[in-house]
This record gives sequence, structure tokens and C-alpha cells, in this order.
Amino acid sequence: MKNMRQLILILFFYGISLLSYGQNEIEIHFDTIKSKIENKKADTYYPKLIKRFNDFDTTLTLDDYALIYYGFSFQDDYIKNKPDETELKSALESNNYGKVIKGCQKILDKNPVSLFANNNMGFALYKLDRPESEWLKYQSRFRALRKLIVYSGNGLSTETAFKVIYV
Repeated sequence: MKNMRQLILILFFYGISLLSYGQNEIEIHFDTIKSKIENKKADTYYPKLIKRFNDFDTTLTLDDYALIYYGFSFQDDYIKNKPDETELKSALESNNYGKVIKGCQKILDKNPVSLFANNNMGFALYKLDRPESEWLKYQSRFRALRKLIVYSGNGLSTETAFKVIYV
């Protein structure tokens, strides 16, 4: 009887986790994203969104992050601004956090959606004992972008792969 209760509880929680997982997926339609970010009269116009992103607007939604992240791939300098992280990795390995901050800022000036630069900017600011308000905004932005990517698919097949703008 006790084993039956445990089995029922396990199945119940497994079922709940499956239901909640299905609710954490978003559909990425690049044609829709492109039309939304190119509409100059809409709040979804890319320059307006990227300004809010760069201002660390805490009211950005997951849909806004989708437009910002995937919309970056429609910008003229998208390929040219693919981050070169070589110097940054070297600075991280040597624990030169001042150089990490400079390297991250250099990348973020051209490519504000760089996961690597946002994450390491927050980390370097933290390691240099900067106020929480400084480093947490980069970490929050990194987590929002990472969450978006995780919700873009389940990674179990080609059709349901996670959608990223750089490999």
C-alpha cells in the first residue's frame, strides 16, 4: 500500500512537470519577428526595443526579449558584429577583471545580445566588489536571454531545436 502511494505521488509530480514544461515553450517565427521590428510606428520597432534593452528596462517581457535577440539577426551588421571572444577568454583565465570589463563593453557596444559578454560583465563587476545594482543588471539580462533560448525549443530533434543566432 505504501509503495502504491509513492508510485501515485511520483506519477502525479511527473505529470505536473510535463504540463509545466509544455507551458514554457514559445514559438519563434522569424517572418513575424522581422515584420514587427521593422514597423517604425510600433513599440516593437527595433531601435526602440534595443534602447529599452540597453537602458536595462525591467518591464521587458519574454516576447520583447525574443524580438530583441532574434531581431538582432536582421540588423545590417549582424554577421560583422559576431563577437570575437578570444581576448576576453584570455582576460578571464588570468583573472584580470578590469580587462574583462573593457572586453565585455567592447563586445556589448556592437552586440548587446551577446550572452558571453553579458554574463561575464556581471561576473567581473561582482568579482571587483562593485555594487549589486551594477552587476545584477547584466546577470538579469543574461538570464532573460538564456531563458528565451531554453523556451525556444526542447533540443530533442531538429524540428524542436533551441533557436540561437550564433553557434
